Amino acid sequence: MVNASLNWSSILGLGLILFWIPSYLISLIHVDWLARREVERTQKATEWVVFAVTFCGRAFCLPFAAGILFFQGWRLDPILQFGVFLLGAGVIAETSKSSFNDLEQNRQFASAHRSETGGSRTSAMTLRVQDRVWLWAVLHATLPLVSFYYAFTRRTITPFLWDIIIRVIVVVLSNGLVYLLVGLLGGWLPDSALSAVNPWLIVAFGFVLLLLNWLLAVLAARHGIMKAKSYARLKLGMQS
Repeated sequence: MVNASLNWSSILGLGLILFWIPSYLISLIHVDWLARREVERTQKATEWVVFAVTFCGRAFCLPFAAGILFFQGWRLDPILQFGVFLLGAGVIAETSKSSFNDLEQNRQFASAHRSETGGSRTSAMTLRVQDRVWLWAVLHATLPLVSFYYAFTRRTITPFLWDIIIRVIVVVLSNGLVYLLVGLLGGWLPDSALSAVNPWLIVAFGFVLLLLNWLLAVLAARHGIMKAKSYARLKLGMQS
């Protein structure tokens, strides 16, 4: 059952969402800078691992936790709600420090590469040419809001359109395949045989479908990025 009311948990859920938006955007910009070929990378291996873990936490864990607390936090008694609120407030306070550190590094990168941050269409096309295609394709298919960020910073909606179109097609085909299999099995097999199906087979089938959807989304985003990159090379007078 889904419900929402004003309590300590729902307030914390709203706070996590409000905190997630700027912190995730800062981390995404930081990933963008680190992925550029001109930026010198001086971080140690441990620092890269810590940043990758915190970035995944900001991308997935914060919004999921916020949604759970906002819609399901009413199940907790008031004492537990207050305890979870204090715990979440501590997480926000501790995470803010790393977000500010990433923000400061972003400013340093921007000041050292002012020619790439002018906001002109030529600068955006230059970024397209410098982009690592497979990295951005995986980010498109995996992380939220990356398509919008890429479209805004590179001034192209080609990868976004390819991503959306392929996702819609794959979802329609996947659902059609599921309904077709359910209909065929339901018509051919008795109810007793259907109830005896190993649930892990259903889980494995669903995992394969999700993996296929993700892979096709990666390929679609890569194709769109390559087309945007080729167009940028043409406009900048570069050889393909």
